[in-house]
Amino acid sequence: MRKVRVALGTRSYSIFIGQGILPQLGENLLSFSFDRKTVVVTHPRIEKLYGQTLLRSLRRHGWHPTLISLPAGERYKTLRMVSR
Repeated sequence: MRKVRVALGTRSYSIFIGQGILPQLGENLLSFSFDRKTVVVTHPRIEKLYGQTLLRSLRRHGWHPTLISLPAGERYKTLRMVSR
């Protein structure tokens, strides 16, 4: 697994890249101090391909995920759309 930093100043974040890492996501997130109640925001096509694997991994490690699927396009990538 590789960690890539996306440098956006105060909005910077990391992306983890690797083959076959999705089933271990729930376990890997345990090292962060996130609330166990989580929201996963995705696209319908990605949900269809990976949604169940992701949800199983999270639940297996004590997470309580809610999956939200939004249409493609930048106009949908807002907190307002997620909150709907």
